[in-house]
Amino acid sequence: MPNTNPPPHTPPPQSVDYRLASITTPKIFLRRIFYDLGASGESKVVDAPLYFLTSYLAEASLLEYGLLAFQPSAVAAASLALAHALLGRGAAPGALRRWSGYAPAEVAEPLWWLQHVHAAISQAGDPVGLRYAVTLKYLGPDVAWAAAVPPILSTADARLAGCAAAAAPTAAA
Repeated sequence: MPNTNPPPHTPPPQSVDYRLASITTPKIFLRRIFYDLGASGESKVVDAPLYFLTSYLAEASLLEYGLLAFQPSAVAAASLALAHALLGRGAAPGALRRWSGYAPAEVAEPLWWLQHVHAAISQAGDPVGLRYAVTLKYLGPDVAWAAAVPPILSTADARLAGCAAAAAPTAAA
């Protein structure tokens, strides 16, 4: 016959030590970049489509294991460079280094990964309608339809003109 007596009462611990790790993501670096741009008077460079598209790319980067090899600040810089390319805006020479501390050549590899992540999640779920949560989050007028920006699928894409950072990884593909 099984024992039906309740287990003896154990007192709760005196204190609970919850130590949550401080996880630095590309989004934190982007927040700082956009804050600095606003404080330096370069806020005209950042409009809603650029801000939300860069944020979308930074959040989408968390879906790809291959991007874990890079510093979050490098992924943030790659997100900013790719957002400029996707919107068809060539950044001025030296602008990426001034904004993020990275030269275009330094973010070429994470940008290549990010470009492929963007292409994959943009095409995911089209026939069935099942999309990634990050895509659903950035599909709407309040976020400037950031997830609806079509990906760059070839080096012949006209949006690559004048964007050295985005052109290099596509050629390597």
